[in-house]
Amino acid sequence: MCVITPVKKAPPRGLPKKKGPPVALKPKVHESRARKLSTTDEFQRIAAEVPNQGWRRLVAADGTTYFHNTISDETTYDVPEIFQTMDDKVRDGEWIWVPDSKAGFLKAKIISKLSNGGLQVETEEGATKNLGPKKAKNCEKLDWYSLRRPEQDLVLLDVMNEPLIMWNLHERFKNNHIYTNVGTILIAVNPFKRLPLYTPSIIDKYAKRGNRILPPHVFMTASEAYRNLLEGITEKTAQSVVISGESGAGKTVCTKFCLKYLAEVADSEGGVEEKILLANPILEAFGNAKTTRNNNSSRFGKYVEIFFNKSMKICGSRITNYLLEKSRVVLQGPGERNYHIFYQMLLGAESGLKRKLMLGELSDYHYTNQTDTHVDGMDDVEEWGILMKSFETLNFSKKEQSDVFQITAGVLHMGNIEFKETGDRKCAVKSARTVAPAAKLFQVDEPKLVKVITTRMLRLRGQDPIEVGLSVEEVM
Repeated sequence: MCVITPVKKAPPRGLPKKKGPPVALKPKVHESRARKLSTTDEFQRIAAEVPNQGWRRLVAADGTTYFHNTISDETTYDVPEIFQTMDDKVRDGEWIWVPDSKAGFLKAKIISKLSNGGLQVETEEGATKNLGPKKAKNCEKLDWYSLRRPEQDLVLLDVMNEPLIMWNLHERFKNNHIYTNVGTILIAVNPFKRLPLYTPSIIDKYAKRGNRILPPHVFMTASEAYRNLLEGITEKTAQSVVISGESGAGKTVCTKFCLKYLAEVADSEGGVEEKILLANPILEAFGNAKTTRNNNSSRFGKYVEIFFNKSMKICGSRITNYLLEKSRVVLQGPGERNYHIFYQMLLGAESGLKRKLMLGELSDYHYTNQTDTHVDGMDDVEEWGILMKSFETLNFSKKEQSDVFQITAGVLHMGNIEFKETGDRKCAVKSARTVAPAAKLFQVDEPKLVKVITTRMLRLRGQDPIEVGLSVEEVM
């Protein structure tokens, strides 16, 4: 867990340098004689003769609106009464963030305090809610000044709490600003649509940014890692980028864009960067699947290492994968799909290869006909072509490709084998015909394959291995 310490903002350019409070806090009247003046009859008399009672609306260098009174020398971010609209007047009073199962948090005004320690509140939409003592105690205070504009770096928030963070991310997301910083950490919110944020011109802008401050972006993270690598080349300082999140958060895409940036900026020897990028279609075909939350969800962990030579060009890469979700092969939940490779091979492979692998249609196989096979925005035939190109570019031999496809097709045929009970914790194959295709593709004898999938060997120390039968449920 990362603990983030909020940073107070510097006062906007042009604010008086008297005894005023820090800009990051809710401003109050200056501690001076002018403050006392604002409550006197003399102030009221002078204010009546000056436009807007002496108040001026000003804009700081960072675009923030603030107000200054020329009579009392008071500076504040709170909207003076003379400038208040009906919305501003409605927002008077004490406001809090109320947790909500759909919206996350709702803005609510405290109407009254209940005798049991709870609160009666009214939301912006006019709905009245009663909060119990425990829920009321956990509600965060809402300061409307904190909502003047969303921040692109959350360390600049006036208060670091969950409701304000969620509001900030939501407001930025509505404007297609899917990236937000928390210091050096980048938050990426998956838009589930294509955005023009990854063009060569944008890569060039971040690569040549110099000391310019640019909006948060995954290219900025990759750029910082590469820049730190360049600065530490004499000390051989390695850099790491950790990409984490729940299913559907966009980890796979962020990883691809990091690699894309490095490939464009660092260049390579012998087209290594192209090979690194072309490894993705292979990894995704055999390790990604459609889930209820993501059409291209990685069902495994991935550790990618990129190596640079003395000229700081990419010279090699190593990809380690782990924790593959093996259970998905035999069972998929409603609205989900098996691994992409099965659908790509059945729909995209040429007829000659399908005959060799003894393959039919999607509906012929238990592992591919359990759920809907369609995925929005994905063409399995086109993906098969990309996969084959990746195999060729990465120098997989014809023999290696053939072995991969034989094993994959064999797994499909294994899913069609049915079993029957033959005794207590014993079972047998219903039809030997269903075993033959898998045995041929795996290049093993049929009896040996049947024995392996219907029994297991129990090994005890000091004793010979004992063959133990499996029930139908255990086999499946």
